[in-house]
Amino acid sequence: MKKIPLLLALALLAGAQAQAQAQAHWRPSLAFAAGYNALDQRDGLYAAASLMASPARSVAFGLTYSGFAVEPRRGFLEGAGAATGQEFGIEGSYLAAVGELRLWPARMVHVALPLAVGAGVVHYKGTSSYVWNPSPTWNQFDDRFVLLEPALELRFYLFPFMRMDLRASYRWTSEVELTAAAYVRDEQGTMRVGRQDLASPAFLRAPAFGIGFAFGKF
Repeated sequence: MKKIPLLLALALLAGAQAQAQAQAHWRPSLAFAAGYNALDQRDGLYAAASLMASPARSVAFGLTYSGFAVEPRRGFLEGAGAATGQEFGIEGSYLAAVGELRLWPARMVHVALPLAVGAGVVHYKGTSSYVWNPSPTWNQFDDRFVLLEPALELRFYLFPFMRMDLRASYRWTSEVELTAAAYVRDEQGTMRVGRQDLASPAFLRAPAFGIGFAFGKF
């Protein structure tokens, strides 16, 4: 009978040790990245921050937040904008869940395959003096989208706590609608007020290239 409490104590100790080991295997890391993406035939930049946790060296899960913007365009539409010479741009951001598979993670140089799934918002940045507003329903300067972004990363361990990533990805999104009331030319070449697209509905679908640095336990 005296052995029963001892066996229970040993079982509890073994369970606590196994739980501590399981918790110790979760490796947290914080990563920052920036790079180039071309949207709507204009050069642009993006920046991102990711919080990841890895239960094993070959897989990781987490969240990423990214913002992007493209260079302003002068006289984006015909009419008042071209006459005043104002500049107008497009910017946006998204939040996504990330899962990644790591190939040869113990090597100094290895490969990772992240996949991000999330949603975001895109915004056309202009001024009211540029777009005449005879009908408010013609003006839609913001829209939401869903996102699927697979990526390929070549990673280098710089220190036990620091990693550098070279990254290429393709951002697939749902179509967005950015429109405005503006002066447009009809088939006869006459200027009139009408509804005009500010960008292609699929203009967010584009590759991106960047560099990042991660800090944590790898």
